[in-house]
Amino acid sequence: MKVLCVGHLAYDLTCNVDEFPQENSKHHFIADNACIGGFGGNTSCLLGKYGIDTYLASAVGDDTYGSKIRDDLKLHQVHLDYVETVYSNETTIALILNNKEKRTVFSINKQDIFKKKNDINIKPDIILTDSYDYNLTLDILEKYKDAITIVDADKFDAATKEACKRAKCIIASKKFTEESTKLELKTDDSSTLANAYAAMLKLYPEKTIIVTLEDYGAMYMVDNQVRVMPGLQTEVVDTTGAGDIFRAGYVFALAQNYDLEKCITFANIAAGLSTRNLGSTSSIPELSEVNSYLASKYEIKQDDDSNK
Repeated sequence: MKVLCVGHLAYDLTCNVDEFPQENSKHHFIADNACIGGFGGNTSCLLGKYGIDTYLASAVGDDTYGSKIRDDLKLHQVHLDYVETVYSNETTIALILNNKEKRTVFSINKQDIFKKKNDINIKPDIILTDSYDYNLTLDILEKYKDAITIVDADKFDAATKEACKRAKCIIASKKFTEESTKLELKTDDSSTLANAYAAMLKLYPEKTIIVTLEDYGAMYMVDNQVRVMPGLQTEVVDTTGAGDIFRAGYVFALAQNYDLEKCITFANIAAGLSTRNLGSTSSIPELSEVNSYLASKYEIKQDDDSNK
């Protein structure tokens, strides 16, 4: 089974801080963690690491960070056929200030960087996109209508909303859902969750919709009933990349032909375990560990490959 991830790439530099710097002050930061990041990097690296035949469509600059990203992708067994080097741009750097309770991300580049060539010539079974590269996303969704198409609906903008209309599955953030429906989601009030989910279904009918609720879990529908799958409770060190890992975990589980609830359970476990460590791709848990947690709820068969 082939999976095509379409999404933004960045090189993450994470610095642990006690508090956010005040205006008009000077600080020396030590990068406590450095690794590939961005939606495209986080999702494709998890899928490649877990043994899925994974391709990534994205772009990097012709610089040191672009080379580092390519090296990291290779280490995670991601195909680089459609990772384009754009010589007129610089690779995005993400400076992340993390103090466990909160994180602040500065995305640094002279301008957004997109692929210049739409050279995709594989036939993917599953497509996962963040719609960052709007034109590429729409072209791919149009070209591969038979594929299972999944949109990461995080940023509330025209590109994401249009991609949601064309995809078969939407994994929406709490923020996107609130901005789309004009309704507040209160995790201690189930009626607000049900009302917001119903409103999302009206906006995007006949779609599989999953709403991530941060550490509270994920909301979905089975047999016309709105349900919430609780998130995995861990001692949080850094939440960077957890949302992307949830989405990639969902895709991995989907590729195993798990049902909806089992897919969401797997995704919740992978995302929850990732928050125990610093960084994004560097915090992706081992597949054997995710499966061990999953086995406590579902009887699954593990072979030698699942423990790698």
